[in-house]
Amino acid sequence: MTMGHITPSQFPSKDKDKTIVFYCASPNEEISAPIAKQFMEQGFTKVYVLKGGWEEWLKANYPTEKK
Repeated sequence: MTMGHITPSQFPSKDKDKTIVFYCASPNEEISAPIAKQFMEQGFTKVYVLKGGWEEWLKANYPTEKK
């Protein structure tokens, strides 16, 4: 699910124990890290940032899905 700049109040699930992984197109997490912090401050407990962003995921040959 691509979310762009989302706030906790806009997130489709209110389940604060749901696993959420944020990532950026850039490798330095400049957008995803602050958004993840907002979610943690709102009580979401399983919030992660994909280190290295989308490019690192692709380089590692992890699975992807077409839209």
